[in-house]
Amino acid sequence: MMLPAYTKPELNGVSTYHNPLQLQDRISRGSLKGERTESFTYFFEQAGEYYIPEQSFYWWNLTTNTLSSTRVPSQHWIVTEIKEQGSHLADENQWSKTKLLSIIALSALFLLCLFFLLYIKNSVKFKAIKNSHTNKNYKTYYQAYIKAIKQKQYRLACTYLYKIYDINANQYQTLRHCFNQQVKKQNLLEKLLQLAYQNSQNDSVFTLDDAKSLLPSKGSKTIHLKKDIKKIRLNT
Repeated sequence: MMLPAYTKPELNGVSTYHNPLQLQDRISRGSLKGERTESFTYFFEQAGEYYIPEQSFYWWNLTTNTLSSTRVPSQHWIVTEIKEQGSHLADENQWSKTKLLSIIALSALFLLCLFFLLYIKNSVKFKAIKNSHTNKNYKTYYQAYIKAIKQKQYRLACTYLYKIYDINANQYQTLRHCFNQQVKKQNLLEKLLQLAYQNSQNDSVFTLDDAKSLLPSKGSKTIHLKKDIKKIRLNT
């Protein structure tokens, strides 16, 4: 522990790391022996020629009672750089990354366009199927509604009338909401509701023409009303 410290050289372009100090004490046949080991790691950060001069350490030898010395020899390094090769490899790696990113971007764009085209195609098909299904249901409900009116099954007629408007508008909560601000239709609807839920059996109260008046008008979303009416013979 009394040995002098090693003088660490200061070199421009070189980083020095002092490794952990190692101390060992051993006893052999009654004699004590100690060892101290110091080491350094040098990191060369730039090209150049580096030189560390020789260092001498003086210490007193207790065995011989004399002054002794230990020499650490000088060290010499020549560091070169391979800038051109490193630059070429960096450029090549950068080009590879750019090429890969371009391929990924083009692939993503292609998939997005394909998805968009499929979405449009399927949307058109779905809309056509939905319209066909809607028109088919409207025709079924229309015929059932007229039949219920003829048979004076007014509650059933109200059910089919609601289904007709629910299909074509999909925005009404009750039948009364269908004819908001339409006084004539509101009055006809009230007559139909009275027949359905107040057990009124007066045949002259609600006619087939009244029933047809409650159906969607020609300007509404229902396009098969006029066609369907021609197919059904109404007894007026």
